[in-house]
Amino acid sequence: DLFHRKAPGFLAGYDEAGFAAGRAQAAALELPGLHAEIEALLAALRADPALSGRVGVLGFCFGGMLAWEAHALHAIDAAVSFYGRAHSPGLDGVPPCERAATMRGPLLAHFASEDPIIPPAAVGACAAGLVAGRARGTIEVWPGVHNGFPCHERPAYEPRAAGLAWAQTLAFLRAHLAS
Repeated sequence: DLFHRKAPGFLAGYDEAGFAAGRAQAAALELPGLHAEIEALLAALRADPALSGRVGVLGFCFGGMLAWEAHALHAIDAAVSFYGRAHSPGLDGVPPCERAATMRGPLLAHFASEDPIIPPAAVGACAAGLVAGRARGTIEVWPGVHNGFPCHERPAYEPRAAGLAWAQTLAFLRAHLAS
Protein backbone atom coordinates (compact mmCIF):
# COMPACT_ATOMS: atom_id res chain seq x y z
CA ASP A 1 0.00 0.00 0.00
CA LEU A 2 2.06 2.91 -1.33
CA PHE A 3 0.03 5.59 0.42
CA HIS A 4 -0.41 3.82 3.78
CA ARG A 5 1.18 6.62 5.83
CA LYS A 6 -1.40 9.26 4.95
CA ALA A 7 -4.29 7.31 3.40
CA PRO A 8 -4.37 3.62 4.39
CA GLY A 9 -6.24 1.50 1.87
CA PHE A 10 -6.45 4.38 -0.63
CA LEU A 11 -8.15 3.47 -3.90
CA ALA A 12 -9.00 5.83 -6.73
CA GLY A 13 -11.31 5.38 -9.69
CA TYR A 14 -10.40 5.77 -13.32
CA ASP A 15 -12.24 9.05 -13.79
CA GLU A 16 -10.97 12.61 -13.51
CA ALA A 17 -11.78 12.80 -9.79
CA GLY A 18 -9.89 9.56 -9.18
CA PHE A 19 -6.88 10.75 -11.16
CA ALA A 20 -6.87 14.04 -9.22
CA ALA A 21 -7.05 12.18 -5.90
CA GLY A 22 -4.20 9.91 -7.00
CA ARG A 23 -2.04 12.88 -8.02
CA ALA A 24 -2.67 14.49 -4.62
CA GLN A 25 -1.60 11.33 -2.79
CA ALA A 26 1.50 11.01 -4.99
CA ALA A 27 2.47 14.61 -4.25
CA ALA A 28 2.22 13.93 -0.52
CA LEU A 29 4.70 11.02 -0.56
CA GLU A 30 7.69 11.56 1.70
CA LEU A 31 10.85 10.47 -0.04
CA PRO A 32 13.02 9.41 2.93
CA GLY A 33 10.29 7.19 4.35
CA LEU A 34 9.53 5.62 0.98
CA HIS A 35 13.17 4.75 0.29
CA ALA A 36 13.64 3.39 3.83
CA GLU A 37 10.64 1.12 3.31
CA ILE A 38 12.00 -0.09 -0.03
CA GLU A 39 15.33 -0.98 1.63
CA ALA A 40 13.56 -2.81 4.48
CA LEU A 41 11.38 -4.71 2.03
CA LEU A 42 14.38 -5.68 -0.11
CA ALA A 43 16.22 -6.98 2.96
CA ALA A 44 13.20 -9.02 4.07
CA LEU A 45 12.64 -10.53 0.62
CA ARG A 46 16.31 -11.40 0.14
CA ALA A 47 16.44 -13.02 3.61
CA ASP A 48 13.36 -15.21 3.06
CA PRO A 49 14.65 -18.77 2.51
CA ALA A 50 11.51 -19.66 0.52
CA LEU A 51 12.47 -17.12 -2.17
CA SER A 52 15.32 -17.03 -4.69
CA GLY A 53 17.05 -13.99 -3.16
CA ARG A 54 16.49 -12.03 -6.36
CA VAL A 55 14.01 -9.14 -6.29
CA GLY A 56 12.06 -7.43 -9.04
CA VAL A 57 9.67 -4.51 -9.15
CA LEU A 58 6.67 -3.90 -11.38
CA GLY A 59 4.48 -0.83 -11.64
CA PHE A 60 1.77 0.77 -13.74
CA CYS A 61 1.49 4.52 -14.46
CA PHE A 62 2.81 6.34 -11.34
CA GLY A 63 3.94 2.95 -10.08
CA GLY A 64 5.71 2.46 -13.42
CA MET A 65 7.70 5.64 -12.83
CA LEU A 66 8.46 4.43 -9.29
CA ALA A 67 9.64 1.08 -10.68
CA TRP A 68 12.25 2.92 -12.81
CA GLU A 69 13.24 5.10 -9.86
CA ALA A 70 13.48 2.25 -7.35
CA HIS A 71 15.48 0.20 -9.84
CA ALA A 72 17.94 3.05 -10.30
CA LEU A 73 18.31 3.87 -6.59
CA HIS A 74 18.17 0.42 -4.95
CA ALA A 75 19.75 -3.00 -5.50
CA ILE A 76 16.90 -4.46 -7.54
CA ASP A 77 17.57 -7.32 -9.95
CA ALA A 78 14.92 -6.54 -12.61
CA ALA A 79 12.15 -4.04 -13.19
CA VAL A 80 9.05 -3.77 -15.35
CA SER A 81 7.32 -0.47 -16.02
CA PHE A 82 3.98 -0.05 -17.75
CA TYR A 83 3.63 3.49 -19.14
CA GLY A 84 5.74 4.99 -16.38
CA ARG A 85 6.64 8.66 -16.90
CA ALA A 86 10.37 8.04 -16.48
CA HIS A 87 11.14 11.10 -18.63
CA SER A 88 9.48 13.38 -16.05
CA PRO A 89 11.02 14.44 -12.74
CA GLY A 90 10.97 11.65 -10.19
CA LEU A 91 10.20 12.11 -6.52
CA ASP A 92 13.49 13.93 -5.98
CA GLY A 93 13.27 16.00 -9.16
CA VAL A 94 15.55 13.84 -11.36
CA PRO A 95 13.92 11.92 -14.23
CA PRO A 96 14.44 8.20 -13.53
CA CYS A 97 15.51 7.52 -17.12
CA GLU A 98 18.52 9.78 -16.53
CA ARG A 99 19.68 7.37 -13.82
CA ALA A 100 19.90 4.33 -16.08
CA ALA A 101 23.63 3.96 -15.42
CA THR A 102 22.89 2.97 -11.83
CA MET A 103 20.44 0.19 -12.72
CA ARG A 104 21.84 -3.13 -11.54
CA GLY A 105 19.61 -5.40 -13.59
CA PRO A 106 17.55 -5.28 -16.75
CA LEU A 107 14.43 -3.21 -17.34
CA LEU A 108 11.38 -3.89 -19.49
CA ALA A 109 9.31 -0.77 -20.21
CA HIS A 110 5.93 -0.94 -21.94
CA PHE A 111 4.47 2.14 -23.63
CA ALA A 112 1.36 2.83 -25.74
CA SER A 113 1.85 4.34 -29.18
CA GLU A 114 -1.27 6.52 -28.83
CA ASP A 115 -0.52 7.86 -25.35
CA PRO A 116 -0.96 11.66 -25.13
CA ILE A 117 0.65 11.69 -21.67
CA ILE A 118 3.85 9.97 -22.81
CA PRO A 119 4.31 10.98 -26.46
CA PRO A 120 6.89 9.37 -28.79
CA ALA A 121 9.51 12.02 -27.96
CA ALA A 122 9.24 11.09 -24.26
CA VAL A 123 9.60 7.39 -25.06
CA GLY A 124 12.65 8.38 -27.12
CA ALA A 125 14.08 10.22 -24.10
CA CYS A 126 13.63 7.07 -22.03
CA ALA A 127 15.39 4.99 -24.69
CA ALA A 128 18.20 7.56 -24.91
CA GLY A 129 18.59 7.42 -21.13
CA LEU A 130 19.03 3.66 -21.27
CA VAL A 131 21.61 3.95 -24.06
CA ALA A 132 23.50 6.77 -22.35
CA GLY A 133 23.53 4.85 -19.08
CA ARG A 134 24.58 1.62 -20.82
CA ALA A 135 21.69 -0.07 -19.08
CA ARG A 136 20.20 -3.38 -20.10
CA GLY A 137 16.74 -2.36 -21.12
CA THR A 138 13.98 -3.13 -23.55
CA ILE A 139 11.40 -0.58 -24.55
CA GLU A 140 8.26 -2.03 -26.04
CA VAL A 141 5.85 0.37 -27.77
CA TRP A 142 2.48 -1.27 -28.35
CA PRO A 143 0.95 -0.01 -31.62
CA GLY A 144 -2.54 1.39 -31.78
CA VAL A 145 -3.18 1.39 -28.02
CA HIS A 146 -3.63 4.11 -25.40
CA ASN A 147 -2.37 4.70 -21.85
CA GLY A 148 -4.01 2.12 -19.61
CA PHE A 149 -4.31 -0.55 -22.30
CA PRO A 150 -3.72 -3.49 -19.90
CA CYS A 151 -6.37 -2.36 -17.38
CA HIS A 152 -9.73 -4.04 -17.90
CA GLU A 153 -11.42 -1.28 -15.86
CA ARG A 154 -10.49 1.47 -18.30
CA PRO A 155 -11.99 2.39 -21.66
CA ALA A 156 -8.51 2.07 -23.21
CA TYR A 157 -8.38 -1.66 -22.39
CA GLU A 158 -7.03 -3.61 -25.32
CA PRO A 159 -7.16 -7.34 -24.50
CA ARG A 160 -4.83 -8.57 -27.25
CA ALA A 161 -2.02 -6.11 -26.48
CA ALA A 162 -2.61 -6.54 -22.74
CA GLY A 163 -2.27 -10.32 -23.03
CA LEU A 164 0.89 -10.09 -25.11
CA ALA A 165 2.46 -7.49 -22.82
CA TRP A 166 1.63 -9.55 -19.73
CA ALA A 167 3.07 -12.74 -21.29
CA GLN A 168 6.24 -10.83 -22.19
CA THR A 169 6.41 -9.44 -18.64
CA LEU A 170 6.07 -12.86 -17.01
CA ALA A 171 8.73 -14.36 -19.31
CA PHE A 172 11.06 -11.43 -18.54
CA LEU A 173 10.60 -11.79 -14.78
CA ARG A 174 11.08 -15.58 -14.91
CA ALA A 175 14.26 -15.16 -16.95
CA HIS A 176 15.79 -12.59 -14.62
CA LEU A 177 14.53 -13.58 -11.19
CA ALA A 178 14.59 -17.38 -11.20
CA SER A 179 17.23 -18.94 -9.01
